[in-house]
Amino acid sequence: MNAMNRSGCRRRLAPCLLGLAAAWVSITAVGAEEPPLGVNVLEPGFQWRPNYVSEDMLIHADKDANNWLHYGKDYQGTRFSQLRQITQDNVRRLVPKWNMSFGVSDAQDSQTTVVNGRIYVTASQNKVFSVDGESGRIIWKYERSLPGDLGPRLCCEAVNRGVAVFRDMVYMATLDTHLVALNNTTGRVVWEVKLGDYKT
Repeated sequence: MNAMNRSGCRRRLAPCLLGLAAAWVSITAVGAEEPPLGVNVLEPGFQWRPNYVSEDMLIHADKDANNWLHYGKDYQGTRFSQLRQITQDNVRRLVPKWNMSFGVSDAQDSQTTVVNGRIYVTASQNKVFSVDGESGRIIWKYERSLPGDLGPRLCCEAVNRGVAVFRDMVYMATLDTHLVALNNTTGRVVWEVKLGDYKT
């Protein structure tokens, strides 16, 4: 092949090669979405999923302004959020954006848990709600059937202090001494174990 032919081939191939390179970059960019800040990608078998809560996130919850992962915010129980949108100057101008009913008139002792804008909150009688924090839409609800003879054995009504979150699960300790693990996306019961006898 003479020099002119080689030069012509290069001119024709260059746009094709550039197009293939651009396509490859766009394909890999779509498939390689970055996990949210704070997720421990070194956990064995890690695959990032929405609302996934890693051990690293739980340990460093005190530095995470966007989530509320523990009862009391963090392991230190600081109950403090670093968010700065609400100040002493503008707090008086706040107005409700949405509200929801738990559907029961009993006492409420729960504290919300927030993961990437999704709220998990319990109501009395061991109900769990997953709520979209932006719209107030209920994503899923778990309702437990409690024993009829449970009431007289309770010290402080049928209240619950909230859930625990880890990886893909939402955990709740029930008044009839069970531990229930729910899928955090669907609310489906993944497993349940009896921890004791509520009658003793």
